Amino acid sequence: MLGAPGHYDPTLYAGQPGGDDEVHWFRLCLRGLALEDRVDLHGAAVCRGSTLPAPDDVDAVIVGGSWHSVDEDLPWQRATAQWLGAYRQSGRPLLAICGGHQLVAAMLGGRVAALDGGACAGSHAVQLTAAGRRHTLFDGFATSSPFHFANYDHVVKAPPGAAALAHTGRIPFAALGFGGNWYGVQFHPEATHTNLAASWRDVSPALAQSYRPLPGAAKLLANFLVGAAMIE
Repeated sequence: MLGAPGHYDPTLYAGQPGGDDEVHWFRLCLRGLALEDRVDLHGAAVCRGSTLPAPDDVDAVIVGGSWHSVDEDLPWQRATAQWLGAYRQSGRPLLAICGGHQLVAAMLGGRVAALDGGACAGSHAVQLTAAGRRHTLFDGFATSSPFHFANYDHVVKAPPGAAALAHTGRIPFAALGFGGNWYGVQFHPEATHTNLAASWRDVSPALAQSYRPLPGAAKLLANFLVGAAMIE
């Protein structure tokens, strides 16, 4: 979900491993967790015309972040939401990240809006709620744990039945449990500080310098895979 051609400058990521291939970022993340050989990872860049697999042909889904706002309501966004609606009927797990978190929240009846005060960018702590402290997604994390943020919009109204798992001072739904083994996080556990700093290089050099290494953040992906019964 990174972005359609022409919506952003892909040369921003020229110095990053894999360039602007978000699937490669996930693969490197799995490698760092020593999980690359235990997960059969496939990606579909729907915003660039890739075809999604049949919903019954996947065991778990991760919906990545995006340069696009949910409010753009583009054909590929509607197609993705339609596919996710079919996938949800399977009861199989899903983790939605940043723009994916917003897309899923809106699809399930929540509301997304622009952040007051402009973009949230940098490595910032989230505060786990009581539900978050008990949740397998945050196993091994402290009640206050830092993650990388890079967003202009956020979820301002959770979908019916969703549980807030984490928040920040600016973002009330930094993580949500949507029910049915579906989870969403506004932050980026899959991306490195250099990946995201590159995103802000031309927009705001000051924001680009607001990231720091957070090697422990990737554990959230391992926790998701454990909860999804993809690994033990």
